[in-house]
Amino acid sequence: EQFNKIQDNLNKTVKQQLDDKKLLQDNIRQLTKQRDDILIKFDELRKEYNNLKDNIVPNMNQEMILSQVKTGELKVLCNKLDDGHKNAQIKIEELYQKNQE
Repeated sequence: EQFNKIQDNLNKTVKQQLDDKKLLQDNIRQLTKQRDDILIKFDELRKEYNNLKDNIVPNMNQEMILSQVKTGELKVLCNKLDDGHKNAQIKIEELYQKNQE
């Protein structure tokens, strides 16, 4: 009978160890899947970052520079129009003065 008790205890211990092992293996599988999901997401984010760094930002900088150049050109044109308008106004006033005399 003593032998049977020892054998039962050993069987229980082995069963508990097997259950623990199975639980650990399940946890390892779950953690491995989480790690793989994180690595996939990280890779996607890295690709997105590289695209932004290599393509989007340089294009936006180029567009901003072109916009600044165009704005400068428009300012020059506006100044020329203002000068032309002032000169025309002066000539009109001169002509009006001559006609008044």
